[in-house]
Amino acid sequence: MGFGLAACVTALGLSWPVFAAAAVLMGLGFGAESDLIGYLASRYFGYRHFGVIYGSLLSIFILGVAAGPLLYGVVRDIGGSYRPILTVSATLGVGAGLLMLLLPRFSHTTGSQSLSEHVPVEPVLPMVRSL
Repeated sequence: MGFGLAACVTALGLSWPVFAAAAVLMGLGFGAESDLIGYLASRYFGYRHFGVIYGSLLSIFILGVAAGPLLYGVVRDIGGSYRPILTVSATLGVGAGLLMLLLPRFSHTTGSQSLSEHVPVEPVLPMVRSL
């Protein structure tokens, strides 16, 4: 959603402070997307086939990241402005954020295995036991 708002601000050509805030939102949005892919994939699809599902979702994400600059450049070359592609990006970004609100709650069990079966019982670091 941060990316969609940042694209809106950029497309509207607002002042530099607003543009700087949009850049921060865009950075936070990009940073959170790749983390959310793994988190949501594990919660909605479980761990049994996590590697395949996560790899597929991340591949689609990376293809989009790779194709984005080319698409932006083509639209700029054809139309003479980034405004059309930024408007589309803003609409899609805000729409994707709103669709996230419609996701159902995930259960605490995934597939036939509970999450507790996948979380180590013993602390990873020995010093954690003493805390």
